[in-house]
Amino acid sequence: MASGKKREELKKKIENSIRIRRSRLHSYATQMAFRLVSFATKNSHTIRSQIWRDTSRQNMPSLLVNIQPVTYEKKLLKSSKKNKKQSSFVLSNWAQSSNNVNLASFAVSLENAKRGKPFTDGEYIKYCFIRASEELFRDFKTKAEIMKKIKDLPLSAKTVQDRTAKMSSNVTHMQVEDIQLASALSLAID
Repeated sequence: MASGKKREELKKKIENSIRIRRSRLHSYATQMAFRLVSFATKNSHTIRSQIWRDTSRQNMPSLLVNIQPVTYEKKLLKSSKKNKKQSSFVLSNWAQSSNNVNLASFAVSLENAKRGKPFTDGEYIKYCFIRASEELFRDFKTKAEIMKKIKDLPLSAKTVQDRTAKMSSNVTHMQVEDIQLASALSLAID
């Protein structure tokens, strides 16, 4: 009986240790994701040196080594993959039903954000696209349909801002989830 209690105590200690490691890993991943997102908006040299300082060996949690996945997490991973397939199917149907206008809006918002342009540039891009299309598709039979889709493209400053925020939060959320499910973590910094 005594050995059974010791095993249970040891098992509880190990589970508690893993839980603490994961919570520290989660907070560390959240901080790193925020820094990586803000990397594009600030002075790159300053941010690079700050990230290097914060992720040096002395500040890295030594608890990241040998984190073993729990069977519950394996089940969660399987259900997550299943849900991901279902959600991507729903998303593709929704995108096709709206004639891919929303996908085009997300694509323009992504390119706008990658280059660090203001959100109001979406309206400017739409105006340029309309003017160029009038000349490019002059001889096409479906010019009216093409022009209608371009004019229906939602690229107001508020829409571009919302779509950029959605993409950013989705990336951060996915990074945190992936790091939590990982059995080990390795960072390479230039």
